[in-house]
Amino acid sequence: VIMYIYIVILLLLFILGYVNVLGKIACKEKKVVFFCTIVFFWILSFIRWKTGTDWESYYDCFKLNISLSDFEDRGFEPFYTYLNYFIKQLTSEYWFFLMICGLIIFPLTGVTIFRLSPLPFVSLLMYLLLRKADIFFVRESIALAFCFYAIRYIESRKLWMFLLFTFIGFQFHNSVIAFVPAYFIYHFNIDIKKSLIILGTITLVMLFAQNVITSHFGQIATLLGDSFLDKTDKYMERGYDYGGASSVFEAMTRGILNRCILLAVFLYSYKFHSKDLRYKGLLNMYLVSIAFFVILAPFSLTLNRIGNSYEMSAILLVGFVFNKIPQRNRGLFYVLFFIYIAIRFVAGTLFGVYSEDFLPFKTIF
Repeated sequence: VIMYIYIVILLLLFILGYVNVLGKIACKEKKVVFFCTIVFFWILSFIRWKTGTDWESYYDCFKLNISLSDFEDRGFEPFYTYLNYFIKQLTSEYWFFLMICGLIIFPLTGVTIFRLSPLPFVSLLMYLLLRKADIFFVRESIALAFCFYAIRYIESRKLWMFLLFTFIGFQFHNSVIAFVPAYFIYHFNIDIKKSLIILGTITLVMLFAQNVITSHFGQIATLLGDSFLDKTDKYMERGYDYGGASSVFEAMTRGILNRCILLAVFLYSYKFHSKDLRYKGLLNMYLVSIAFFVILAPFSLTLNRIGNSYEMSAILLVGFVFNKIPQRNRGLFYVLFFIYIAIRFVAGTLFGVYSEDFLPFKTIF
């Protein structure tokens, strides 16, 4: 039965999202049910065993090291290193370490979704698609949680608080340094039509140039040192098989298509929210996330994690989509949207390149 935990999660979120879209859940009930759902994800995140990507490297880091210098030699970012060391002084149980990491991630992410999304249960569905609801979190997930929470400080224009949370995230995963410009991007009054033309042009150029970039990037990487070259080779190997694609071009095409489908949904909703500053700011960030993907994909699909902090905006954006659709059509539109999300999630998780990392879902029990 435990192998079907993903189907259970999808059905749970479908029911909750459907009820949320139709407005048939009271405010008090919504808080309790949302809290219970987040707790459910948190429990799954620390009772898992040998399940999730990069399990061995993270597990070995915690189990095989004892002193602070041992942990520092692993080369992870400072705060992740210190968290490993501190928890190791308390216990050698890895599940306990995962539990503490989850206690950082889920409150930050859960509170942000509940407060900033008009339909938080629909946003949870997008959270499942983009981040697998952080059930299989890695250190990047902790960094993204801090950036995601920091969106409130972008909105309220509290620069120093935004920089503080982004800096903390940076100490868990260096890739989120790219999120710093989000403070300004969020408030830009972007011309949507011009942005789409520019984005489309860049997309076409990068698609046609990807062969040249892929074949010559190794030569460029040698100028940056052997360590960078080694990482680049690994990224290229993993990126090439992204989503079961047989080439970088195919993987790029799939990635662009999926992002364009979501963008089309968000743009449809834009006409109802054109004066909503939160929606416009989040849409700005999502457009930037697509630009990151298009520009970085030819170099390495795995390097696209640099844009993940911007792509998180989609989790909140999707909550705006259904609250302005005519009541009589909301249910049907939500069902169609859920089918699309479910197909992508199942294809990527249960039948994707890394499916062996997620199946079966093993637990500490």
